[in-house]
Amino acid sequence: VTGFHAKDSVPAKFGEFSGHQTPIGEGQVDFERLLRQLKESGYEGDIFIEHEMYSRPDRDGDILRSKQYLEALIDKVFN
Repeated sequence: VTGFHAKDSVPAKFGEFSGHQTPIGEGQVDFERLLRQLKESGYEGDIFIEHEMYSRPDRDGDILRSKQYLEALIDKVFN
């Protein structure tokens, strides 16, 4: 692994074409598990937050909360 882009989502419900992206920590991605797998693989690179929900009213707040959420998990898993 040379880079890790973090993005969260919920899957499509029955009859829907696709799911939708959510702010990190609000979807169904198990970030703690992913971070543990990255640690086990020896990953020491950056983690990039992807937020493509441009119409959300508090996009900057979403990104800041995502950063705080990931930092807490990184501290738990890597330290």
